[in-house]
Amino acid sequence: RGGAGRAISFGDAVGPSAMEDAAHDGEADIDELVSAAKARLTVLHRLDEAKLWGAPDRKLDRLAAGLFYDASKDAGARLDTRAERLSVAATRLAFCASPATARWLAQQEAVLFASRLRLGEREVPDPSPSEEDDDDETRGEKEESSSDTRRERHRWVAFERAAGLIARREPGVVLRNGRARVGDSLVPEVLVFDRRRETEAALAATAKRRRHTEAEARGA
Repeated sequence: RGGAGRAISFGDAVGPSAMEDAAHDGEADIDELVSAAKARLTVLHRLDEAKLWGAPDRKLDRLAAGLFYDASKDAGARLDTRAERLSVAATRLAFCASPATARWLAQQEAVLFASRLRLGEREVPDPSPSEEDDDDETRGEKEESSSDTRRERHRWVAFERAAGLIARREPGVVLRNGRARVGDSLVPEVLVFDRRRETEAALAATAKRRRHTEAEARGA
């Protein structure tokens, strides 16, 4: 709360996860915070509407393209990390109050993240050694394959992270010992699932911090 121009600290009411992301920004002017939040929410609402109408991925990507991201040659494809952090903190604080708004924000953030992966505004990480598919069967397949044929790499992930792939019986996804074997081409979907769960956890942490701050303000 406060008038235009007032500087606020992220520690006032933002939950730990959002606060850690924005901690080194220290303080933000109310106008700057509102502007960043409006920019993000405009994109999220447009994505939500487009999804309701069954828009294809290319339409969603056009709506998401360039949010706090300058792909011009002069900028060298640079993300405005301050605006990104401010908008994330502000929207989490605003939408954490009820389960319905928290679910909506987590879902739209996942849609935005998926578009950013397709646009190349976010990188898909290479498998870590512990995630690479290194079982004997796969090694044998690699040895038998010709040297000029590039086989898709796979990684093992907790089966919960591949719930969507398993539900639609995605070909090539193998379950074993509580894990799912997922090809690299399907990894973005796993990462989108991760992003939604991370956002849900961050919203819960923000809600807890907000309740604590409001109780302190009332003198409880």
